[in-house]
Amino acid sequence: MTMPVQVALVAAAEENTELRSPLMGRFTATVSVGAIVQGGSQLGLVRQLRNAYPVVAPEGVTGRVVAVVRPGYDACYGQCVVTVAPFEGAAGAVTSLEAGKAAAVAVAAPLDGQFYLRPSPDAPPFVTPGQRVEPGATIGLIEVMKFYYPVRYEGTEPFTAGDYLLPNASPVSAGQGLIARA
Repeated sequence: MTMPVQVALVAAAEENTELRSPLMGRFTATVSVGAIVQGGSQLGLVRQLRNAYPVVAPEGVTGRVVAVVRPGYDACYGQCVVTVAPFEGAAGAVTSLEAGKAAAVAVAAPLDGQFYLRPSPDAPPFVTPGQRVEPGATIGLIEVMKFYYPVRYEGTEPFTAGDYLLPNASPVSAGQGLIARA
């Protein structure tokens, strides 16, 4: 079960910013080294028993991911899970916040299974690039042992959809990004 979104804690570390776990539990990142994050970008999921809490970057944080903890990391409250470097002065740095928005993951998989981006093989996708996605909108289905679970956008603000990050009928792991922001 996916629970309410949690905002990562922030701490300065030399010239970088550490994003720390807001809860105790098993952290699985949805970002990788080199990804661009900004306020509201999903960083990963913290699992506690059967609950999964999405963890997002707080407002005001913008940069490129330079370090991520290993998958399935058992995080304590306040432990660093993602390190972000500022754009300025970095080799191959992105100079525009708009360029960073394109790489931001909007929706991550809530569970392991097979991901489908359309309701049936001959139907159009749930979401198309450039479409405005409202909170609660279905963006795909995940099949687990012949049961289909809708994947809904659980954010509070609408966003413009980018591309799906996986092809139709792809295996997916919990916490893996499914669709990007445009």
